[in-house]
Amino acid sequence: MYRGRERVAGGDPGHPVHPVAVGGGSAAGFGGAVGGLAVRDKGCVRCGREVRYTQAHHVVHWRHGGGTDLDNLCLLCGRCYTDLHQGRFSIVMVDGSPQVSLTGRRP
Repeated sequence: MYRGRERVAGGDPGHPVHPVAVGGGSAAGFGGAVGGLAVRDKGCVRCGREVRYTQAHHVVHWRHGGGTDLDNLCLLCGRCYTDLHQGRFSIVMVDGSPQVSLTGRRP
């Protein structure tokens, strides 16, 4: 979804709209990052699911100062995204690569 020249996430009732990239009216700014992620991550960084089933995820949330660039993004499939937010594992960036650490937490 776009608001002016910004590509935004959210926008549903009750969910604020947040810029994820600024571009010239296309997804090229963020899309370029996703293309770079596909080359680097080759799929979900946790389970290895194919790129086409993944989405870019901010390792450090933008609210906490995380940027929308390759050094702060990784690819996650839907299931691993849910597991991450349920605390089953964590991701940190080490030398520009995402590293997954299991937390030992079970549902």
